Amino acid sequence: MTMKTWARPSPRLPPSAQTVEDASGHGHPPPLSLSPIPYLALDEAEDLECLYVIPMELHYGAEEFDFPSFLRWREWVRGEPRARVILIGDVLEFATRDSVGDVYGQPIPPEEQMLQVCEVLDPIRERIWAITEGNHEGRAAYAVGIHPGRWVAFNLGIPYFPGRQGVLKVRLGRGENGKPVAYIIAFAHGSSSARTPGGKLAAAWRFTDVVWNADVYITGHSHGHIVDRGARFVVDPHNNLVREEKFYIVMAGSFLGYAGYARERAWAPLGVGCPRIRLDGRRKDVHVSI
Repeated sequence: MTMKTWARPSPRLPPSAQTVEDASGHGHPPPLSLSPIPYLALDEAEDLECLYVIPMELHYGAEEFDFPSFLRWREWVRGEPRARVILIGDVLEFATRDSVGDVYGQPIPPEEQMLQVCEVLDPIRERIWAITEGNHEGRAAYAVGIHPGRWVAFNLGIPYFPGRQGVLKVRLGRGENGKPVAYIIAFAHGSSSARTPGGKLAAAWRFTDVVWNADVYITGHSHGHIVDRGARFVVDPHNNLVREEKFYIVMAGSFLGYAGYARERAWAPLGVGCPRIRLDGRRKDVHVSI
């Protein structure tokens, strides 16, 4: 791919996020509520029948990064006005001399990874709800105090969620009561050394202990393509009843092909790509495709 010199564009945000203008009139990402977990409320259009939420890890710059597969997903997002993206961390490979990973095998050096990923994400930046960091960006943070995810967010003009996790409240469409349908999405890069699907899912379930009332929990890191559904009883004091709620646990997958350390350790391939989470705009309903 021929790369051009990157220049920071004027910040833009998804239509759902209101921008804050400074004295110069330039738009900036809306302020997040940072205590104790970064939180952002997004209002989408009331005429939407649904939205498709796409959580993804790229590992841009890795030897195993499947660029053609990523481009197919990017063009789908670009052509689907109802698509929204959450960058769940490990957007960059960022192998360093002192980190785990092949610093000499990665075909793109870390600084160039940051420049190039801004270019490849630029066509869909208006569709990106959030970006957080993972352990791969954490290599730079631990080594020299630089947060590559924050740099990418600043250059693309998209909301940055520090601390590797965040919460989104999303309202879209119009339900039977005439009001927008609201969803709570909790997402985190996560951590796990599990290799089996059961172990990875168990690690993802632990995130439900952090934010108790989310409709969708999204985690990354393990590169699995796994989804599960749970239920809980919730006291509704306004209607004087106890009702049952469903919630979903979704693992984000990645765009790492079969190479590098997975091949060297003879691990089973996991496949590339990411899930698609459908949020209904007419009634409270979630559907996940993997």
